Amino acid sequence: MHKTLWLVAPAMLLASLSAAQEVSSDSTSASHLLHRAEVFRHEGKVQETLQAYFAALRKAESDNDTVNTIHTARRLGEYYERYSRPHEAIPYYRRAYDLSK
Repeated sequence: MHKTLWLVAPAMLLASLSAAQEVSSDSTSASHLLHRAEVFRHEGKVQETLQAYFAALRKAESDNDTVNTIHTARRLGEYYERYSRPHEAIPYYRRAYDLSK
């Protein structure tokens, strides 16, 4: 049990430090921002999750990164759908679908 605690504690610290960083798309890659959104999502931090998803989407679009734009738009759609907001999910699903053609 003590070995498990030593393995989990550093991971929890790293996740907390990562979550505490300001969400900014200025010098961060879209995939890094998307990963940060996933960390926030797993921690149940709704506002931070949405901020990170939107930052990732803006960064992917500004970099003309079609793959990360599709992936982020799809994840936004899933996130809105999960919280019973299908009307807000549809535009993101549609964006992902249109880009994937």
